[in-house]
Amino acid sequence: MHNSESPDLSQLVNPAVQLSVEAGNATMEYYQGNYTIQIKGDGTKVTAADHAAHEIIDAGINRLTPKIPVVSEENSSIPNFHERQHWDFFWLVDPIDGTNSFIRGHGDFTINIALIGHGEPILGVVHNPIRNCTHWGAKGQGACRIDEKTGESASIAVHRFSGQEARVIASTSRKRKPLEKFMDALTVSSVESDLSMVFSSFKFCLMAEGVADVYPGFGRTSEWDTAAGQCVLESAGGSVLDLNSRQSLSYNKPSLENPWFLAMGGGAFPWIDYVEKEIC
Repeated sequence: MHNSESPDLSQLVNPAVQLSVEAGNATMEYYQGNYTIQIKGDGTKVTAADHAAHEIIDAGINRLTPKIPVVSEENSSIPNFHERQHWDFFWLVDPIDGTNSFIRGHGDFTINIALIGHGEPILGVVHNPIRNCTHWGAKGQGACRIDEKTGESASIAVHRFSGQEARVIASTSRKRKPLEKFMDALTVSSVESDLSMVFSSFKFCLMAEGVADVYPGFGRTSEWDTAAGQCVLESAGGSVLDLNSRQSLSYNKPSLENPWFLAMGGGAFPWIDYVEKEIC
């Protein structure tokens, strides 16, 4: 199924933001409450909150763009690549990114909604219900942070790093040894560094705001984990590098699992030089 007519991103941003907030509100009905935790076939956890958010987003997107398919982590079945390879555009959704964080009562989980066009994220929305904020980015339209309490929206941009103290951000659940090697390599080269641990796509948002400089994605992630955040970061002036291809992290691959990557802010600092070849 080809859907080659380019969507009008300017008409999709506000509805996508609203859907993310509605889904976030639905998750809060379960947050720190009683619910059943199920284990899916891939070993990951899912709750009623994930399903509630999925239903809101899926129904809303189908009303908004009925001709554009939706791939969600909580789809009952995900089309195989034989079908997906013919898609020019599709929505890529993670109803709750950071389900473990949600279950533990941490505040870093997010609702991720992305629109993929020809293999790249062209619109991304990341909503954090606990912090009452939403970040969005769209190709050619920049990136913004919305304070949901006040309704105020502000443009955001990455920090341009030139070699001073490096602010590294990562996930506690990801592989420790490669991250330690990366931090050690910075130290050996006399680059001071500070490491912060954050769950979910909120890492991309902090980088897009200029709060962090680099996010080493050394571990298992799926396309729905990164697409929305990558779009926010790229729209704010950053980049996300596939450590296998040395190209921008792409989407709608035969496998929906990502390779390892480096998410980077602004500036020309050679972050890739600090990644040991054997960990790629």
